[in-house]
Amino acid sequence: LDTRKLLPVLDAYESYLPGSRQRSLFLREKIPVNPDNGQSVTAWVYRYNRSVRNLPRIESGDYLADQSD
Repeated sequence: LDTRKLLPVLDAYESYLPGSRQRSLFLREKIPVNPDNGQSVTAWVYRYNRSVRNLPRIESGDYLADQSD
């Protein structure tokens, strides 16, 4: 994968504005992950950039399934 081409497309989808952390709906960050094979790798993730204090918790973690209830 060519991340130089892919990341700007994903950034737009996730409303991540590289030059403006405050205006971005999500922030893109690199974090270490440990897949089932036990080998640690680094992955890009998008983290929600707003308060969730008064939002209901989605216990299943599946947003789409929660919306269909």
